[in-house]
Amino acid sequence: MSSEARPVTELTPEQRQAIASGSPAVVVDRVSDETFVLVRAEVYGRLSGTGVPSTESTTPKIPDGIRRARAAFLQDFPHLIADRRTQGRYVCYRMDERVAVQRDYRSVMREVIRLHLPEDEYLVFKVVPGADTDERAIGNEAEIDPG
Repeated sequence: MSSEARPVTELTPEQRQAIASGSPAVVVDRVSDETFVLVRAEVYGRLSGTGVPSTESTTPKIPDGIRRARAAFLQDFPHLIADRRTQGRYVCYRMDERVAVQRDYRSVMREVIRLHLPEDEYLVFKVVPGADTDERAIGNEAEIDPG
């Protein structure tokens, strides 16, 4: 494999589920009408004889503060979703600590600004069913719920 930067596309939940079940994950290019089968990098390396392709240069490194914030949210999620005072609200985690709980996203962001939180140390989540399995977080290059 060449060492040129290649685009990296993350697996969809459906592809991840297919791979986990042992079924081949199939991808169709609607423009060319070509079909592709996703295989693990080590399998590709064995089949092609070229070794495992490197994704180091194209896969973004997730800052430690973001990882820790997500882990803290996931650990607290069962209590957050069970508590009427936090259900449906927005919560902000800075690394291992919950630093804000507010009714709306803007209020949480005002608190983030007031606290001068570095972008690579916090995440904002909406406490709703499924938030613990959703890959998206609000803020820091993430999708905002228009509601």
